[in-house]
Amino acid sequence: MYEGDWLKDRRHGYGILSKISEDGNIRKVYAGDWAEGRRHGFGSNWYKNGSYYEGTFRKNKRDGYGRIWYKCGSGYYQGAWSNDRYHGEGIFVQENGNLYEGQFINGKKEGRGVFYHFDSHQVQKGRWENDVCVNSTIEDIDYHRQSSLYPTLLRIPRINNQAVPHL
Repeated sequence: MYEGDWLKDRRHGYGILSKISEDGNIRKVYAGDWAEGRRHGFGSNWYKNGSYYEGTFRKNKRDGYGRIWYKCGSGYYQGAWSNDRYHGEGIFVQENGNLYEGQFINGKKEGRGVFYHFDSHQVQKGRWENDVCVNSTIEDIDYHRQSSLYPTLLRIPRINNQAVPHL
């Protein structure tokens, strides 16, 4: 079921798309901008699995800036999108509260980033390739370390960045 603007027999302008189930319930699917029958511009999308996205679309795909809340609090992403995937700078928060802030390419962590391990109160700064950290430093987050869910047994010492004299 569609309610909104039309142009040349296609959804064009602002409109709301809903689905009617066999039992007669109506579920909103998309509310936002349309161009030539496709989601295009700013809009909100409700997914069947319970996830919700708001942001920009281009030719029916998430593209530009947007944010998504995954079903039942299983994660959150905010940042750049391209061709329906995380692409560019963004922030991803996991269900347990841990957070990655950095670069993404084709939906995966790729490039420089910072991962906050709030469950162990540590911060990891480094470089990721294909969703895997390949080089990083990890240090304790000083505040409330004793209240972390999984604290490390020993404190991680701070790195002293002073130049070493040549002998």
